Amino acid sequence: MPGERPLQAEHPRAPELRVVGCALARHQQAFVADGLRHRAGCRFVSDGDELLRELSAGGCDVVIMGPRDADGRSTASLVERIARDWSAVAVVMFFPQRSVPDFSPRSFLLAGAHQLVHEGVNDTALTIAQAVENARRECSADIVFGAIRLMIPPQLHPWAHAVVSSPHRVTSVAALASDQGVHRKTLVNRCAKVGFLPPAELVAWCRLCVVGHLLERTGATVEAIALKLEYPSHTSLRNRVKRSTGMKATEVRESGGLAAVVEAFARRLEEHRSSFGA
Repeated sequence: MPGERPLQAEHPRAPELRVVGCALARHQQAFVADGLRHRAGCRFVSDGDELLRELSAGGCDVVIMGPRDADGRSTASLVERIARDWSAVAVVMFFPQRSVPDFSPRSFLLAGAHQLVHEGVNDTALTIAQAVENARRECSADIVFGAIRLMIPPQLHPWAHAVVSSPHRVTSVAALASDQGVHRKTLVNRCAKVGFLPPAELVAWCRLCVVGHLLERTGATVEAIALKLEYPSHTSLRNRVKRSTGMKATEVRESGGLAAVVEAFARRLEEHRSSFGA
């Protein structure tokens, strides 16, 4: 309603995740606040100009947005701008329960949205929380894969992308083979054919790049990252970071996170090429 103050979600102490809602009805704001309670710090803005100011100030990790603004115009162009200028920000579209025939959900995915939520599903608040987590994972995958794509032969891109998209699930060569529907030997043979590292190292480095990204972009501890990505223990993750990069995890964070891991990955690839006289 005109003149109403936007609903404000509770701010947990020292939130890791910063969420901004835009172009949402008051009851939709309530769903977001409920779904992300104790998981994120949320605030709501009424229009695209306010959202752009939030983004420019660097105060946002995830945007949850309705399909049209207060004037009834599509927010797809705003999604496109976020994807172009703030690629590290995940975008979740929140569609109202009543259908919006003029605005195809697919058009927002093509514009750069990571996840879609439709009001009225069972436990809408929980669905929002899951969509935010999935959107963050997809956004991270885009960033990490973009950083290493040119370092990996095109024939192996689907495998690398599978690892960085699901680093908590694709944790080994066996898991990658199962995910891609191929035999382990196929992974080994194809890596050898293009002169690349063995598949076990491909998986390990891709997961480590995700670790570097999380160290850089979030305040998550090594313990939390190890748990999130299904490492056997935080000690094994610390040892992996040290062995692969020559730095402690805190030093990786201070040295640029993902950039530091990518630099170490490049050194390992150069060693591999040199060992074959390439």
